[in-house]
Amino acid sequence: MDTMADNTIQKTEVHNHNEKVDIVAPGYAVTSLGLPNTYICEGAYGTSFASPLVAGTCGLMLSTKYCLTPYQMEYILKNTAKNIYALSENVQYIGKLGAGRLDAGAAVSMASQYDCNSIYTQTMYIKGIEINTKCIPGLAVNSVLPKLVPIIINGTAPYTYKWEADPIDNSVTLDTLNIATPTVISSTAPHRLHYRLTVYDNSAIQKVASKNIQIDLIDTLIYDFAMRDSYMDMMDEPNTQAILDPRENNNWLSPDIWNRQLQDGIEIPENAEYFVSDSNYAYARVRNVGCISTPSTAKLRMYWTKASTGEVWDADWTTANFTNPQTANTYPAGRQITLSPIDIPAIDPGDVVIFNRGWQPVKPQFYDSTSTATDICLLARIEETNTSPFGMTFPESIPSQVNPNVKNNNNIVTRNMSVVDINPANKKSVRHILVGNIEPYAQAFNLQLINERAINPHFSGDMSQVASVEIKLGALYDRWVSSGMKGTYSSTNSAAKSVIFNCEQTMELLNIRLDSAERAGITLTFTYKDSTVSYIPHTIHFRQYKYNSTDKSIYGNVTFEMNPTHSGSSSKKLPEIRSGIIKDDFYSIYPNPAFDKISIQYLGNGGNTIAFKIKDINGRTLQERGFSQVSQFQIQTFDISKLTAGIYIISIVDQYGNTNNYKIIKN
Repeated sequence: MDTMADNTIQKTEVHNHNEKVDIVAPGYAVTSLGLPNTYICEGAYGTSFASPLVAGTCGLMLSTKYCLTPYQMEYILKNTAKNIYALSENVQYIGKLGAGRLDAGAAVSMASQYDCNSIYTQTMYIKGIEINTKCIPGLAVNSVLPKLVPIIINGTAPYTYKWEADPIDNSVTLDTLNIATPTVISSTAPHRLHYRLTVYDNSAIQKVASKNIQIDLIDTLIYDFAMRDSYMDMMDEPNTQAILDPRENNNWLSPDIWNRQLQDGIEIPENAEYFVSDSNYAYARVRNVGCISTPSTAKLRMYWTKASTGEVWDADWTTANFTNPQTANTYPAGRQITLSPIDIPAIDPGDVVIFNRGWQPVKPQFYDSTSTATDICLLARIEETNTSPFGMTFPESIPSQVNPNVKNNNNIVTRNMSVVDINPANKKSVRHILVGNIEPYAQAFNLQLINERAINPHFSGDMSQVASVEIKLGALYDRWVSSGMKGTYSSTNSAAKSVIFNCEQTMELLNIRLDSAERAGITLTFTYKDSTVSYIPHTIHFRQYKYNSTDKSIYGNVTFEMNPTHSGSSSKKLPEIRSGIIKDDFYSIYPNPAFDKISIQYLGNGGNTIAFKIKDINGRTLQERGFSQVSQFQIQTFDISKLTAGIYIISIVDQYGNTNNYKIIKN
């Protein structure tokens, strides 16, 4: 932030004033120490005196609210600054004194009351870019040119863009340097695109974000199948995104594979949900970033596995089972979705094809009776049948961790993000995942829970104000205790064999031994605070590292996004319409399809307090009936005569936060 000296005292000597100034602070007649150790009563002047006043104010602000980001401090400083343009001395400087004069007291007071989770001051950042092709200009058989499209988060449009070429490491020319989507118009050897993108938004207190983009273009007549591990994966093999920025160390959130609960074609990931007889839909995006069309002989396969660290290719995705220790029953923990592979047609340079296939996850309670959601990982894999081995640049290791295969090859991507929805009627969500050791020998590991801000300190938010997480380790707890309970954590509960993560300080549990090829189930219970519905999304990562290893790479990862919307309860569906009535152990809903009325009968035992909603398939509430006491076999009737024909969701929530959702048809 640019600071200049306050010019409210008339002087013959003045500082520079211009439109780049953000705020002014006292810089004239500042009482200071002289030499040797004497006060200069007349005072000194200069930005060297003004800047420390602003910096000191920032220090006081942080002492009252530790979670403030640089942008939030700038936001507060500018909103509390005194307007000094009306002073006669400053009329000549209108527009050149920024937000006005620093008011340290007002800034510190506002900071002490500020909500770091405010939706208005979230950090804008560039998630990465989309690029249609890596083929150099003039070589593609269809003359397509590489075009860059930035992915911007938390900004306010319209944006201003600035692309700056690296003076040493760039040999590519863009057509324009001040638009969102520039096109590569020329390239010389070594055909490296290396630009720094800076984006300015249109917020009242302007936000700024920047990102280094580095791509090696293709200068030979080849096709190149590609699926991306992230928006910063520039489709090199192996993926070098973490070399450009060590924080980009996540190969488990590919934008090119996702789940939807309806076959709606929407390209936003949704949780997988268990439905009695209906499917989820796995989607995968296949690109050709090369210079010639792909052959039509390639196949796409998709798989699912239970959310786990240390996933093993290919057993965890094809034949894995998990035995519930509570019931001793065994259930599938991973299978292929595409029992018959999907034929990939010829794809022209720069083009994309999206495929989907229905699949059915296992009921979460089969793994753990306390679970409230299904946490899975999806994997997509392109097999080039006319090349060996499967067209992989780096042959897959079998059996091995899946992560190196994903990192090394553009033909393999995976996604394991689980959305933990914040429902005001349900303050807890219980998730069950696996912790694994894939090696044929026993070894010790460290387990970590870390929030996104600990990885990117400039990101906004205070997750500790939103929730806490209890990790029930089961047998792993005793092993951790026996090794000395080393690590960083908030508290423990020996009776529950659990450890608490307060969502602020990174939790690390050190030296937990796993036997050869062992898979241990653990549960994470997310407990939300009362006001979380107004908060922003937060992301935490459950990570596994080898203990005392010089290799600091992540052994396994499961990511959870804590979502303040009600998307989980509004988008869920239950069985496809099979007959004129929908019925389970709790409710009977009829007729279905319906014309003018829909009836809901409660079948549960005893009285219950229930709320009813009718929503469209986008989650918008159309009718609502608040919490009321119902008894067994009591019927609630809704008039739906004014609804247009289509599919709707009946959402029913009881006083414990349990949600049941049913899909109906309105004729």
